Amino acid sequence: MKYRLSVLVTGIALLAAAPAEGQLWFMPDVPVPAMTGSTPANWIGATYARNANDDAVSVDAFGAHFGRTGRVVSFMGSVGLIDDEDDEFMFGAAVGVEMVREESVAISIQGGASWFSVDRGVGQNLDFLRFPIGLAIRGWPGSTEDATSVQPWLMPRLDISRVSGFEFGDAFTEFDLGVSGGVSFSFREAWGIFTALDYHPTAGFDPIVFGLGVFFNLGRGR
Repeated sequence: MKYRLSVLVTGIALLAAAPAEGQLWFMPDVPVPAMTGSTPANWIGATYARNANDDAVSVDAFGAHFGRTGRVVSFMGSVGLIDDEDDEFMFGAAVGVEMVREESVAISIQGGASWFSVDRGVGQNLDFLRFPIGLAIRGWPGSTEDATSVQPWLMPRLDISRVSGFEFGDAFTEFDLGVSGGVSFSFREAWGIFTALDYHPTAGFDPIVFGLGVFFNLGRGR
């Protein structure tokens, strides 16, 4: 019984202290990039993230991202590495559907999924799944083809997280609210950088994660 409880506690602690991006665990959630010019575009990017307080898991996380912007629907996929003694890989994807675009604001509905697995070393893996659903609210710069733009953003969301793979058959699912926010800087639509903070209170924890990233426009295509 003590062993069983210790495994459950480990799963809950990881679940509570691990926000996600694109939608990778241990990284801030960020908006799926949307089309800013007159035609869709392909892009790639990279992110570094780390805990900003003691309630978040203290690890370095690295992510690589790719995606395509569209007139209404945009998507991104991600692969990441949790830099700890086991160096776990993680995978994620997200889709954004733009609902409103005005002169100074754009609002999208965004959903995603992410997965990673932890080897317990006692005959089983713990599998972590996460499905964030929410809104991406962005200050909209309009076209940035000939200028440098600054785009603040905010993302309230519902987090649906599940841990499974216990050798005694138990699994549990958490429903929590979270929020992330940040600022993106785009330079003549060729490349840009962003910063982000993610707050995901759950199970008595209040984890905050900081992220810093860069993205590159690969050119436009139909």
